[in-house]
Order: sequence, then structure tokens, then C-alpha cells
Amino acid sequence: MKKIVSLFLSLLMLVSLSVTASAVSISAGPDAAFEAFKDGEASLDYVYFSPVKDENDETKYPLILWLHGNSSGDYPRHQLYNSDIYKFSTDEFQSRFVGTGGAFLLLPRDPTNGINLAWDFAVEGAKKTLDSFIAEYGNNIDINRIYVGGNSMGGKGVYKIAAAYPEVFAAIFPISPVYVPTNAELKALSKTAVWVFNNKNDNYPQLSNSSVKNYFSYLNKKSENPQNNRWSSFSEYYGTGGVLQKNEVHNTWTPVLNDLFMDDGSEYKAMTTVDGNGNTVNLTYPEGFIHWLSSQSLNENATAAWKNPFAWLIDFFISIFNGIISIFGI
Repeated sequence: MKKIVSLFLSLLMLVSLSVTASAVSISAGPDAAFEAFKDGEASLDYVYFSPVKDENDETKYPLILWLHGNSSGDYPRHQLYNSDIYKFSTDEFQSRFVGTGGAFLLLPRDPTNGINLAWDFAVEGAKKTLDSFIAEYGNNIDINRIYVGGNSMGGKGVYKIAAAYPEVFAAIFPISPVYVPTNAELKALSKTAVWVFNNKNDNYPQLSNSSVKNYFSYLNKKSENPQNNRWSSFSEYYGTGGVLQKNEVHNTWTPVLNDLFMDDGSEYKAMTTVDGNGNTVNLTYPEGFIHWLSSQSLNENATAAWKNPFAWLIDFFISIFNGIISIFGI
């Protein structure tokens, strides 16, 4: 009997260890960070990073669902190796998540990737994978702070999955999305915070400044909180060490996944950012993209009302006042 109990406790320990964090410093390099990601399979195979510290950690962490680009799903773990998303698992970047100092990262893989169809047919599979992951690790996931982002064709998938399930995602970040969302999809995002990224010199017509400006404007007209929305347009791309790469006009995900800062902590070069009201946004280290993202929550308005117990009463009298003005034409 003692052997059975001992075996059970050993298995339990292994299970708890499988969801605990093993973040490393960004200076340790990508290979060390890759080792912190574990493999799983639901509707789609995936890799994930868990910020859970130990079996006694009851923190509710936010979760980022990442949809890879068209050239990044050829084989298992390719979606992890082929972008800088791994940096979000490092100690330095995990510490920037507001309120929790950490976040889950979930990276499903679209197996149709290799024939220019990434996320054309796998959006439902990504949602089922997300549901399965939440069912398994939900005790440590803040369901009000689930975000979805992706690059290139993955950015298209971001718009599609967020519009199909707007009640799930507090914020989305399509990066160089080779797609123009429909008006119906933009209307569905009225309660969702959106930060879209493009390079104005991109060869894809969907990513010209005029194209993104047009639908970003429409999005903000339908948005309940346009001040939460942002659009960043790049004019140049700087790679490792801040070296200008003149021929690269599509990759805006590397700056985003470096939290929109240069190596010295300054705001990323050659980038203009505005919010949904047209106001210029400037970033000050270390409050960059991660700070914005992890500040978004589905229950933000409810929390604000809870902090002010008279908020509902104020809103009630305002609605009566506006009604009187409407009736009497004052």
C-alpha cells in the first residue's frame, strides 16, 4: 500500500512540475528559452509556456494565444523557433505583465501552413485548442485577460478568431496582417482592444497606410473604447543590434516581440503610433507593448464600477437628464 501511495505522490509531483515555470534570462539565448516551452496536443498540436511557480501558486495569469505566419508551421515547434515570441517567456519580459508578473503563452500549429493557407481552415481548431488548454489549466488562467496575436497570415487569423469569438478576447494584436477585415468583423470587435501594426512600405496592398487607416478609422467609429485602440506604422526595420535592414519591409513582428524598444531601452525607431482618437502615443521604457496588452481586461468596466459604488447612480441620473433633453429638445 505504501508503494502505491508513494507512486501516486511521485506522479502528482510530475504533473505539478509540468505546469510550473522555468523562465530564463533573455541573455541566456533562444535555445535556453525554447526549453521552457512544453508540448501538447488538442485539435491542433501546440507548445506552451506556463508562468505557474509551484503547486501552491493560485495566481490567475493572463494568456496569449499566438498564431504563426505562413512559413512557420511546417513541423512541430516551428511556430516557436521562427519568431521572437519566445522572448515573452523570459524573466525580463514576464516581469512586465501588469499585476501578475507573468503570463501563459499558447502557440498552436496550423498544419496547412505550407501551401499558403495558414489559418484559412484552422481557426476553429485554434479555438478548440484554446478551450482544451483552459479546461486543463484554468485554475491559473484569468479568463478576463485572454489575448490573441499573430504575424502576417497569422494576423489574418487573429481578426477571424476574434470576430468569431469576441466574448473571449480582451485584446488582439494583428501584426502585418495580410488581410483587410470586413465591416462585420470590425463591428464584432466593438468591445475588444486592438493594436494593429504595419510597415507603410510593405508590398502587400492590404498593409498600405491608406488601407490600414481606412479600416482602423471604421473600427474606432464602432468601438466603445477607441482610446484603448492603437495603430503603429513603421517606415524602416532595424534588426539585431539596431542595424537597419533596408530590404525588409514586411517584418514588424520582431519590434513588437521586443516590446517596441531598441536594445538601449529607447522607443523603437521609425515608428508612429496613434490611438483610436487620433492622439499620438509615445512609449517610455519599460512600459511598452506588454504593458498595454496586459492592462486590457474584459471586466475592466465592471471593476471600475465596483471601485465607485455610486457609479451606477450617477449613470442613472445622467440617462434621465439626457432623456429629458431629448424629449423637450433642450
